[in-house]
Amino acid sequence: SFKMPLKIKRTIFYPLIFFKKFLNWWVKPRSKDHEEKFREATIRIVSLTYLVASIGIFTSSLTIFEQKWTLLSFANISLITLLASGLATILVQKGKIDSAGWTLVSATIVIGLLVVILDSVWGIFATPTMIVCIILASLMLRRQHIIITGIITWGSSSIISILLTIDIGRPLSYFTNPTYMIINNFFMLMLPSVLLLRLRREFDARLQDMRFMINIAKEE
Repeated sequence: SFKMPLKIKRTIFYPLIFFKKFLNWWVKPRSKDHEEKFREATIRIVSLTYLVASIGIFTSSLTIFEQKWTLLSFANISLITLLASGLATILVQKGKIDSAGWTLVSATIVIGLLVVILDSVWGIFATPTMIVCIILASLMLRRQHIIITGIITWGSSSIISILLTIDIGRPLSYFTNPTYMIINNFFMLMLPSVLLLRLRREFDARLQDMRFMINIAKEE
């Protein structure tokens, strides 16, 4: 049977083993609080994902897709993502979980608004990108900040959508009417915020019950 030479094994598998160890080290939360551990681990995963994605998008947008590097371009969006992930990485390493979470959520909102401008109001990436902001807020921020993020996302996306519609310079149709767009954005963004808030409350309640049972077990 064929046996792979040891030198080739080291060349192929050692980097993979090192990368796996690095991931395990990076994702592991340092916080002692159970609720913060979950948020910190999520922030670490998202910041690393943003870092890798921003490098890939920046490189491909200029090389493969040969897009011009203008003020409003996917290259600059990737740079914003890169800066946000770098800052969040520094903050989470210093134990500033709230600041790191808000950094990533705020950057995602800005990125979402830029995608709305680049992809048009009804583009396939516009609404999903804004919904991602709500999902990240429910995973990385404190519970009371989920609705705040939903309101900020809904308000900013509605304003941008209305401004873009007015800038088109043609009569508004039913689907591009400002009132319709505000109501549509409300249901698309605020409804998930409320549902995710309820889910987060249930998660926190079960975590509190688990802590209570652990304390009773220790006392016995």
